[in-house]
Amino acid sequence: MGVTIDFVPEAFSMQNQSPMGRQAAGEGFLRAYVRHSGEEAFEAHVRAKADGEEFARVIKAMTPQARADWMTTRDISALERSGTLFCYHPVLTEHAWRRRRHGAARYSICGLTHTLSSDRAMRAVTELVSAPFHRWDALICPSRAIRDVTQRLIEQQQAYAMERYGARSLDLPQLPVIPLAVAADDFDGLAPLRNKARQRLGIDRADVACVYVGRLALHAKANPAPMLMALERASTVVPDGGRLTMLFVGWFANAHQEAAFRQAAQRLAPSVRVTYLDGRKANLRREAWAAADIFYQLADNIQESFGLAPVEGMAAGLPVVVSDWDGFRDSVVDDETGFLVPTIQPPPGHAGDIAQYYAEGWINYDSYIGAISQYTSADIDAAAAALARLIADPALRARMGAAGRARVRARFDWPVIIRAYQELWSNLAEIRAAAPVALMERQFPEPAATDPFTLFAGFATRHLSPDTVVRAGVGHTLDLDTARLVEALLPPAELVARIGALLGGKEARIAALMAAVPEVPAPFLLRHIAWLVKFGYLHTVE
Repeated sequence: MGVTIDFVPEAFSMQNQSPMGRQAAGEGFLRAYVRHSGEEAFEAHVRAKADGEEFARVIKAMTPQARADWMTTRDISALERSGTLFCYHPVLTEHAWRRRRHGAARYSICGLTHTLSSDRAMRAVTELVSAPFHRWDALICPSRAIRDVTQRLIEQQQAYAMERYGARSLDLPQLPVIPLAVAADDFDGLAPLRNKARQRLGIDRADVACVYVGRLALHAKANPAPMLMALERASTVVPDGGRLTMLFVGWFANAHQEAAFRQAAQRLAPSVRVTYLDGRKANLRREAWAAADIFYQLADNIQESFGLAPVEGMAAGLPVVVSDWDGFRDSVVDDETGFLVPTIQPPPGHAGDIAQYYAEGWINYDSYIGAISQYTSADIDAAAAALARLIADPALRARMGAAGRARVRARFDWPVIIRAYQELWSNLAEIRAAAPVALMERQFPEPAATDPFTLFAGFATRHLSPDTVVRAGVGHTLDLDTARLVEALLPPAELVARIGALLGGKEARIAALMAAVPEVPAPFLLRHIAWLVKFGYLHTVE
């Protein structure tokens, strides 16, 4: 089943200097949807013409024979044809209010959330309660942990609505759990590259190499200190003649982050050879996957929502050692595809001050997530023990790596996930088909988008109406810049001349002009007349 994609170029590109996980996922989704959806034509919902042209260029680059169409937010015809607007993000409120102006049951809105730690993302979820969403809409959660966060935010907002307004029954969107995905085929053919990659990276045959792939950020991904301490302890079991290597494949946000990583490596893991590769370069990422023996990441950050990197590690045929954290526990099967390292944090109710500091703007987002991460820990002893088992047992590494690769093929490969999306969209269409007929009609608009002549009606002395009498003015200033502030909304010169001719130097009610120009909607004609009055072309008669 086809959908209309809400296309924001930034969300589907890995071309900037510091790409985020959500951008990698967005680019992967678009490529996979074009390849595996079975569709031949693809439609986008865009905010500007340039975005539509970029969508067409991207689709054509992926599949030259595909048809790529786009529409701006002022047109809902494609949305009604496809039945679903798919947003690869959670900020859906504007779309719900825009749909309401046409009819809430005309199509479904389906979003997807990545991180939920930012103020904007959390507010987007709470707005699911107050904005005009329905059960034929959905917000996809990539992990059970993220669905729990989403439900908790919704429950708290519902409790407030009940306290404030007495609201008890609310029509809410679905919250299905569908994981993120990788293209498993992209990780084929790594074995033949292994020897050459290890040689180039200085990894000897007897060495054991761990790899981490992703942003290198103390506060926003995974603090390296616990990882390095566990590596140092595990380095003692490397077979004679070998050495433990840690490949950090990523990118630093700034020089401070890089200095902190290097300082920690020198102090905490002196026996481990630590190498840094630029993870923004696809060839270096592939080289690292080929050279590595173990994927290793102890994420400790609430910004993490699913975690593509461990899935990529399994797709590369590596056993994984990761923290038992958010989406990692959905993708990794403990003692089968790798090891989940226990995590611990303070109990609920012990960081209200930090939440307030962030909400009030006293600390920024980086400080907020950094503060939470510094109180979250992974069990260093358990991590060291897991690493040691894998380092000492090549057969176990091979067995877990094969199990992980099979799991990716079965659960996290893009064809599987695209089918899950399509099944969801079909289900939403079935639910929408049973919606009340009244919801196909235009409804009261968003209060903040109320017609300004309604909202500010009390400003003017009186209002034009069909009964208002007008006559031609003595002179006018329609040709001056002062009269043409928003050119696109003004009447064409032919219509102005026609109105003048209809009056013919006499007086007439506006109703008569409306009858004489039926092709111009009444609200627009009244506005045109108001403009002509303002600049002297017409005068009202008391």
